Amino acid sequence: MPETPEQDPVESKSLSVPLMVSTLILMLSLVWAIYDEVYALRPWKDYQARFVPLYSSVLENLRPRQAEAEKAVKESPEYQAMQAELKQAEAAANEQIAGIDRQVNRGVTPRMIAARQTFQVLKSEIDALTYQLETASSDSRKASIQSDIDAIKAREVTVDLALADGSGETETVTMTYPAIEAEYLGLQRRRAELQAERVRLAEPANAIRQRRDAYLQDQLFGLTEQQVAGLINRMENFTSDIKQIHLNDIDLVDRCESCHLGIREPVELTREAMGGEAAFTSHPSPDLLQIHNPERFGCTGCHNGNGRATSSVVKGHGRYKHWLWPLYDRENFEAGCQQCHSREVVSEHAPTLNKGRDLFMNKGCWGCHRFEGFDKEADELSLVRQQMAVLRDELAANAKESRRQLQMGDGAADNEAANRHYARTEALQLRNSRIGAELVGGGAVEQPGEWQQRQQEQDRLCRRMEKQRRHAQTRHNPQTTASTRQATRRAIPRRRADRSPGWPASHRPTWCIPGGSLRGSTRRPGGCHRVTRPAPSRRPGRRSGAGPRRPPKTQPRCPGCRPDWRRRRCARRRATRRAGRPPRLQP
Repeated sequence: MPETPEQDPVESKSLSVPLMVSTLILMLSLVWAIYDEVYALRPWKDYQARFVPLYSSVLENLRPRQAEAEKAVKESPEYQAMQAELKQAEAAANEQIAGIDRQVNRGVTPRMIAARQTFQVLKSEIDALTYQLETASSDSRKASIQSDIDAIKAREVTVDLALADGSGETETVTMTYPAIEAEYLGLQRRRAELQAERVRLAEPANAIRQRRDAYLQDQLFGLTEQQVAGLINRMENFTSDIKQIHLNDIDLVDRCESCHLGIREPVELTREAMGGEAAFTSHPSPDLLQIHNPERFGCTGCHNGNGRATSSVVKGHGRYKHWLWPLYDRENFEAGCQQCHSREVVSEHAPTLNKGRDLFMNKGCWGCHRFEGFDKEADELSLVRQQMAVLRDELAANAKESRRQLQMGDGAADNEAANRHYARTEALQLRNSRIGAELVGGGAVEQPGEWQQRQQEQDRLCRRMEKQRRHAQTRHNPQTTASTRQATRRAIPRRRADRSPGWPASHRPTWCIPGGSLRGSTRRPGGCHRVTRPAPSRRPGRRSGAGPRRPPKTQPRCPGCRPDWRRRRCARRRATRRAGRPPRLQP
């Protein structure tokens, strides 16, 4: 019998169901991949899509208020006086400026352009021949090329040049290459002179305009109407992309502002104004951003978190097990300040951190928990002029912010908001009082060179004093005879203060020797011996009561005397550094 062929599954069975299932799975996978690529892995796109209409609505509401406030400032007598002064200065210079512009635009510039075209054509021919001249090998060839160059320079060309007076008329001039070159360079110098003259004439009006704009910015709280209009235009042309900060020095990348779009906006954005979106609010301390620019410090350097991650909020905040530096909780945001300001006792804009430091010091935590201490500033001292300039700028900014907070408190809707603005005003006024005290009571800062010179002088005097002490200890011991002590005593220099009337002539001190026992010395409290020397003998008859005086049994203790010389020297050096004067020699 013939063998039965095997059944072909393609012919014997229908594959429509497996093919349909596979197709459906493939289609679902494609839809999921597109969704995950466009939306799931890019949640910041949804944040940006919600931010644009909310911020635009805030700006549209702000625009009429700022326009009304700007109008009120412009109608003030001071602004009107500066505006009138500006118009007068512009009218005085407009005629001369218009003449210079007409001469430059209709005379000098067209004439220079026409001369430059002809000059460039001739110069290109000369440059080509000059290259051949430099590469030629025979003298005859060089002479031939040089003659061609001279012929081009002597060639006369016709040029249509505009008149330099600015009338717009032209003239036809026949010139050679040297004449065209001199004309072109002269026109360049003439245009530069006219432009410099125009700047000089416009300088008074520009100064008045700057003073007027500064007055407007100082009196107007917030942005001008034109600035608000610019922000609205930016929102209309907003591009949805990743907002990134890259610090090249430490290779740090932060993309936090891809979602937190309102952090650095010039308009104060609250949670209520942004529809309850906490991610769109402004930074809680704009003054802090002035001294910690995010373009220089980034975001995660202070707040922690994973600045590169943009696929989810959890990963962006670094609150998962594979990231070692999660975002600080809201109540602990100031903990990031401790990373750089660990040696300060008080840090500005960080009240919670300052309170923690006070607790750490006052409760005695440092007794068990070792910490290196606070307020150890660097040795360099900044110039007092820069310090005073910074304080004056802060004083002016605080005064302006105080007036703004007071105005906002007067127009607040409820008492709670008004009290909050009034409290801010009082805090700024208190800060200005402290700044004023610093400006009035502050003195000049010593220059680093003077400080180093003083330190060297102190070290030199202290080494001399220690040398004298060691010399006294080595030369004077209990077995030393009186003659040896007298010889040593003469060898050691004594201060002029030792011969002052404060000490009796019969027992002026010469030196203090720590410890030990010496003949003719008196033991003093603190472990030192006061060595006295007898008064000089006097001849009878010089005065009544002639003869040596007997030294008293007890003598006053010398100032600054301590049992340990090193301790005394260190204490004296610290005291003299605080007092700002070199140490005195204590023999």
